[in-house]
Amino acid sequence: MKKQVNTLLVASLLVTGISVSTFSPAAHAQAAVVGVKSDYQNHQYKDAIDYVLEKRVMWKYADGTFKPNTQMTQGQLLTSLVAVMQLKEKAPVAQLPVGHWAKDVYEKAHKKGILAGITIDPNRLVTKEEAALIVNNAWKPYRGGIWPGITNYQHLISRGILPKVWGQTPESPFLRAEGGSMASSLKRMVQELI
Repeated sequence: MKKQVNTLLVASLLVTGISVSTFSPAAHAQAAVVGVKSDYQNHQYKDAIDYVLEKRVMWKYADGTFKPNTQMTQGQLLTSLVAVMQLKEKAPVAQLPVGHWAKDVYEKAHKKGILAGITIDPNRLVTKEEAALIVNNAWKPYRGGIWPGITNYQHLISRGILPKVWGQTPESPFLRAEGGSMASSLKRMVQELI
């Protein structure tokens, strides 16, 4: 019965035009029901990924995988941040049409000032520096701005929000596993602030 309900939910979302390929809480639940083997079980950020999935800060894809080594999109990152920060208030975002899957998230992010300095494109693959700019925008009211002379990415490393990875530069792809690790750190910070 549960499988039929999940299948009907996914089918109805597809018929109404809502994409479930980016994030899908229904797919996450479905994967748990059918016992899909984790594609991140041996990943260095496994515990952080488990944490963000449990807290519903990030989700699996419709096929039940997390895809830890896939580059994160701007929309995915903002969706996670809005969930972590539990944002409710909105400000209009004219760049996204009414009915766009990401409009609600972007309006919440805009109200909080998270969109400062970024070009709005939910499908844009983000680099470490672009992801760091978004995160620094989100945390500026709580933690202050970045230190002079360093990049946004270096700032997050120095604050312990992102780990330093040998050979990675601010232009390197920001991966979903890193997003899980970062979201896990940020979720714990939010709990300290509340």
